This record gives sequence, C-alpha cells and structure tokens, in this order.
Amino acid sequence: MPISSEIKARVPRTAPEGLIGWVINKQFLERATLVYKIVWDWDNGLEAMFEQRFIKKKYVEVTCSECGQSTLLNYAPDVNNSKWGKRTYGFWAHYEHCCGGEKIGDGDEVECPSCGAHCVAKKAASIGKGRYVSDEAAVMSACLTETTDASEKRPLALTAWRIRRASDRYGYDRYTAEPLDAYVFDGAEAAKLTGSMTQYSGNAGYFTAIKHCWDMPKRWTCDWDSCTEIFGLTPEMIAESSVENSKLDEYMQPDPVRGGDKYPIQYMRLWQAHPQVENIVHQGGARILDALFEKYTSRPAWRENREGKLDLPELNWKETRPAQILRLDKEEWRWMREMNWDAYHWHVFTTAKQVGDRMALPDDIILLHQYGAEDIEEIIGRAPVGKCLRYLMKQYEKMGVAMEDYENDETDPLGAIWDERLMGARELADYWRMAEACGWDLNDQAVKWPKLLINAHDRATEAYDLLKKKKQAKLFGKVYKMLSCLTYASGDILIRPAKSLKELKKEGSALHHCVGTYGEAHISGKPIFFVRHYADPETPWYTLQFDFAQQKVIQNRGKYNCKRTKEVEAFELEWIEWVKTGAPRNEDGTPVGAKPTPDAKKKPRKKKESAA
Repeated sequence: MPISSEIKARVPRTAPEGLIGWVINKQFLERATLVYKIVWDWDNGLEAMFEQRFIKKKYVEVTCSECGQSTLLNYAPDVNNSKWGKRTYGFWAHYEHCCGGEKIGDGDEVECPSCGAHCVAKKAASIGKGRYVSDEAAVMSACLTETTDASEKRPLALTAWRIRRASDRYGYDRYTAEPLDAYVFDGAEAAKLTGSMTQYSGNAGYFTAIKHCWDMPKRWTCDWDSCTEIFGLTPEMIAESSVENSKLDEYMQPDPVRGGDKYPIQYMRLWQAHPQVENIVHQGGARILDALFEKYTSRPAWRENREGKLDLPELNWKETRPAQILRLDKEEWRWMREMNWDAYHWHVFTTAKQVGDRMALPDDIILLHQYGAEDIEEIIGRAPVGKCLRYLMKQYEKMGVAMEDYENDETDPLGAIWDERLMGARELADYWRMAEACGWDLNDQAVKWPKLLINAHDRATEAYDLLKKKKQAKLFGKVYKMLSCLTYASGDILIRPAKSLKELKKEGSALHHCVGTYGEAHISGKPIFFVRHYADPETPWYTLQFDFAQQKVIQNRGKYNCKRTKEVEAFELEWIEWVKTGAPRNEDGTPVGAKPTPDAKKKPRKKKESAA
C-alpha cells in the first residue's frame, strides 16, 4: 500500500542522540572562527624596550573557537573587505608583537596562530549579539518510524541534516542540526518528506530555509546525491525494518580497495524496482553500482527525475544471478572478483563482448589497467581490444626510448618528431577513419598497424586535409551556382556569394577577420556573402553570413570585425526582405524593388519613335 501522509508525524525532526558528536569526530566541520577585536596593551617592541618607553599600543586580540586560545597580533588599518566592498581594520597574521606578515580582514581565511586550525577571521563587532556560521555539512542518519501495530515491520527513514558550526563574538562554538529532507522506504513504496525550501533575500541571495514541519509532495525529485556513511544504520535496524532484504547496510560498507562515495537513496529505489540487485552487493559488486549511480546522477536530467527512479539499462534485469545481471559468465565473474575490477574494466570488457570480441583473461585486463585512459572505447568493434592495447603499449615504449635517449635532440632514430604527443586509442581510431576516407587499404596489416603511429597519423592528416580541400572546392562551385541568383544590387551597394575557398581566405586576410575558416559553414547551409561598393566590386568591404534555416543574418562584419554602418544595415534589411519574397527579378534582370544603380542612372533614355 502507498505510504500514508500520517508518516509525517512519525519521522522525528530532532537530531538523534550522538549525531553532532559523530560529525565532530569525523571532522566533517573543519573550519573554525577566529574572532578579533581591538585591545590596548603595553608596547613590547624592540624599539620601545631599547628606549625604555612605557606606553600602550593598539593591538588586535584574536580568539580561536577551535582551541579557545587568545593571541595579540599587530593592528593593520585599512584592510580591504572584498565581500562587502568596504575597508575596515584587521591584523597582521602569524607575527606576534612585531611587524610584517599578511594583512587579514573580516571574512578572510587564515590559520590559527596557536593551534594552526583552518579559520575564518571575523570581527567581533560584525557578529554582534548573533552568531557567525563558519562551516556546515550535510549528513544522513537512519531510524525506524513508529507503527500503530507492534507486529508490523517498521518503515526505514533516511533523514538528511544540515549541521552548522556557529561562533559568538567571544569565540564560543555552538553546533546545530536542522532537518533538510527525509526519505521513507516501506517495502516497495517510497516517499519523500521535505523539510527545507529555497528562498531569496536581496542581501543574502538564494539560501536554504528550514520549514517548521514536514511536507509530503506527491511528485518529488531526489535532492540527495552521495555520502560515505549513514549515522545509526546497523544490520539489526535493517533486519527489523520492512526492507529487511535490501542489504542497505552491506551496500554502505566502504570499498576496501578504492573507497568512494555511496548513493543510498538511489540504491534503495533501484532495489525496490529490481530486488535482485542485492545479490550484486552481497557478492562484492557494489563498486559497479556506485560508478553507474555517479554516471546518471551527474547528468542535468537527474534533477528532473521523478521519485529518484533509476533503471540502469547496462544491467540485465531479466536475470537473478549477479554474474548474469552484469552480463558475465561464471569464469568472468571469478576473474572480476579476484582482480578487483572497477566499472571501467567491466564496461570495456562487456562492451567488447557484445560485439563479439572476447578479451583474454587476465592478460588483457592487466594491459587495460596499465593503459589507464578511457578512450579505449573508441576502437571497440573495429579491432580486438587486446591487440590494440599491446600495439599502443609498444608505441609508448618507442616514444619513451626517443625521449629518454635523445632528450636534447628534436628527432629520434625512427624519424618521429618528439613533441610530447601521446598516440592513444582515440588517435588510432582517428587514423583509421582518415585512412578509410583517403582510400587506403586497411586490410594491409602494415597500413592498419604502422610501425610508428605518430608519423602515420601525420601522413593521414595531410592526405585527409588535401582530400577535404578538393571536396570543398567542388562543393563551393555547386553552392555558388545555387546562390548566384541571390546576387543583389541596390543604389551604391551590391552583395554576392563567395565563389571559392581561396576567395574566402583572401577576404579574411584583407579585412583581418576569421572568415577564411568558414569553409565548412559556407557549404553546410550558413553561406558567406560579400558586401561591396557597386563602383568597386573587387575590394573587400563587409562580410555577411546568412542562415537559410532561420532566414536571418548571423553576422555582418567589416575590417578588424568592426560593426556595419547604418547605410550597410539598411541595405542588409532590404536584401533580406527581397530574399524572403523569393528573390524576384524584372524582365531586364534587375531585382524587384531595388534602387537604381550608378549604371542605370547614367544610361540614356531611348527616344520615342515618331509615328509614320
């Protein structure tokens, strides 16, 4: 049955006993407050001692809320407070009764001169009668909710708390625990209780405000991402709850090899949808789940995920055994546990397996671990992963020898120019792509596996760029024929499309802007047009880029990317309206609606023939 709204009264809003002490012992709150104020004390400087002057001097007394020790430091006037844009007094850090050091003002971070704790300097007068929050942390606790029937299993509640460390003007800390949200799990049902809300203040900006009671929205999103531990969670608590088979206590155990964060809310929602996931946890595969949780919760779409639902399509939920859920057989599962695979190893192995590439165990996994980079996915399906790894490791050895033996030489004995480039799987896949485009025979092993990839990659790049330029030249001609009908002259200005890539680069050089690199855009639906003086059509003036899909000008720039004049802007609007109407022309070929050009003005009118 769905969780009743009465659950709001059963989830406590006061922190469980020992929570704050647990947070302090775990050092989740590391930053203390260094409260400072002006005091007067005898001048104990060297100059005063030699001259035997017994006068009082202005000092700053700092008190650390971590150790409680007070220290006198030199007064520093006129310290800039960057947060509020004002100037106030401060002190010289780390130098007692002497000059020098670093100026510290209100809100600056500094170490305590007595115990070395990380502190925030705070002027006592700015704290006043209130308290200054020096640090805060979000932690999670577990408890069982009350039920009306003692024989029933009790729902499990995971509550998120905001723990704050606040200091008064005398340097005494006080810790508070405020409820942010709570997630209640009862069998296959889940509910969220919201205890906080985002508000806005003109002075403080956006901040999280705590509500006076729980709210229970029908549609909710999971605002809690990860944590390392849950306070109060024990195997006995899980056994007494209505989710006794979830293995949440086992899932929250830290990874002995890699450690890392845990995702308790996401795990519980996944367990409610697919109960067999507890087999993966029980058999030691929790790190794979953690990596998948991190992958999906880091995406922006996760914040729109209703009720924290996850499916993890990478896993085979038709199966119940952990190996089969992870798309492994019994032997592969054994190797995974013995070698402590992480999600990277598992993902590469299973992805290659799906395309028929069976990586050799354990050798290929050892090579994969040594390789380290995640770009190996680029070549899966194009060649055996193990063979690619061995090839790339040999390439690294060759380049390593070149760097080690010829540190003062620009070239190695194999002729490769050492420029600290690493040729990895992405570069290998890129080489194959360019080689195919150039018509090279990749069935030839010498072509597919060149002796030195860095040189072969450079040759393929040159050949591919040349091929690309030839294709662009042909396409430029086709585009020009298609766009020539949009040539337009009105008054003293004309506009026409670019004819070639060479002309495009010449335009960029003459006007000192980057239109020379717009070749791809020109042939892809965002062409370049040249705006010229009608009397001087060969001299570059303005360069216009037009978007046919949206029927608008993207940019129109002159020399050194200057903005267009009002005259050019009016001509541009006139031309756009003419294009939108279908680029109509008169019988003599002149554009409909265009102003007379200088040639038309000078052209003599024909005399009327006299009647016979």
